Amino acid sequence: MGMWTVYLWAAAVIGMKFRKKRAITEFLKSGAKADFELWSSLKEGKIEVVNWPLCKVLLVDDANFPCWLVLVPQQNGLRELTDLSKADSDLLWGEILRACRAVQELCHPKKLNVATLGNVCKQLHIHITARNCEDPAWPGPCYGAVEPKPLDKEHLQLLVSQLDRLL
Repeated sequence: MGMWTVYLWAAAVIGMKFRKKRAITEFLKSGAKADFELWSSLKEGKIEVVNWPLCKVLLVDDANFPCWLVLVPQQNGLRELTDLSKADSDLLWGEILRACRAVQELCHPKKLNVATLGNVCKQLHIHITARNCEDPAWPGPCYGAVEPKPLDKEHLQLLVSQLDRLL
């Protein structure tokens, strides 16, 4: 199977947005699987923004915080960062930094929270949350601190559009 055949197959099956040849190479080297299943508890209240070579990037639908992303490595059975191979671990950290930079550029937060909790949902996922002094949980943790407040439709569309451009 040729390189472009693999690329077309991956793009069709997973819906990935490959913008550069490097992304194709990273995907082929990563352990991302076409049969990946996102747990329903991670789907709830989130909007899929993009698929990267390793992670599915989700936007949390919560107006309490300027921007809250969740990155989910697209491999079944992961619970801890240590479950990743060295290559996928390196790829994950690159994707985390990429998401952090996008959120910083978009929101200019006072603080950027990056966390892997997994106490409620065991599927490995990484929270990247823009925090400001005005958010209702400041300065405490935002995870479960307040009832989510859905973004209005126009703000949601704008945020997804801006994230799509930055990510």
